[in-house]
Amino acid sequence: MLEELQKMAVTTLLHLKTGKELMWPFSNPPYVLGEKDIPIASYEGVLRGKELYREYLAGKYGKRKMLFSGIHFNFSFSEKILEEGYRNSTFVSLQEYKNQIYLELAKKVTKCSWLIVYLTAASPVMDGSFFHDEDLGKVVLKNLASPRCSKIGYWNDFDPLLDYENLQSYVKSIESYVAQGQLKEAAELYYPVRLKPKGENTLERLKNYAEDGIWIETGWNSAMPVKQAALHVLASMKRFFQRIGKQELMEIIYFQEQKIFCPNNRYAVQIKSMFEKDYVKREIELAEQHARVLTDMK
Repeated sequence: MLEELQKMAVTTLLHLKTGKELMWPFSNPPYVLGEKDIPIASYEGVLRGKELYREYLAGKYGKRKMLFSGIHFNFSFSEKILEEGYRNSTFVSLQEYKNQIYLELAKKVTKCSWLIVYLTAASPVMDGSFFHDEDLGKVVLKNLASPRCSKIGYWNDFDPLLDYENLQSYVKSIESYVAQGQLKEAAELYYPVRLKPKGENTLERLKNYAEDGIWIETGWNSAMPVKQAALHVLASMKRFFQRIGKQELMEIIYFQEQKIFCPNNRYAVQIKSMFEKDYVKREIELAEQHARVLTDMK
């Protein structure tokens, strides 16, 4: 299935009316020719509001930050698991139990989200044009494994503090920022984890409907790569999985440990060593090579 989707994506990119386009696999843009080179997504009809919202973001944060890319991962537990957990809990309703489970998970993932970036981030190289038009083609190397998740990435212009006491207080804390004009809407909250309801993603639906999942945006909170804290988390995981005998997971934990003890094993270091010379040119060559392979597979 995945292979078929890859073929479809590559075929589409190779036969666009506007000319051939390539897929760029890094979070950082390859280069920027200037603000005028960054179009805002165009929407029509009932979706026109999406375009207006993006115009607002461009004015507030600048178009360049819109070029950072990443993955939004939606996660939720099955109803069977939640119902079983509820039967063994002291909560008065399944609704209340589900709310608290997701709130606690969101809180804990947010607290440790820097660890995910510390172990997995691999986009350390940027073209100078991201910062200054005149530096087009000049490779800029920063001491960052992920600029997107650092202070130069896509953050709010203030530090939001959310209340995880219960679902109502969580929603209310976001609503307060919207009411004060610090956020235009809930979608403008840039956070490692955001709770969202089934269907349309609005605070009103979240407040009145059991959340169907958690939108995990890994690594926004990446400014604290503390080695000892990372080792502490991994050690706790190791003790747990040793007791239940999960060999495959133990191997994954060992793999992550080695990235902490030996920096050369980290993705960011390996990517930097591969692409710091002719970064843009080399990645375009690899993209074209991959496109040819997939096209030949048809």
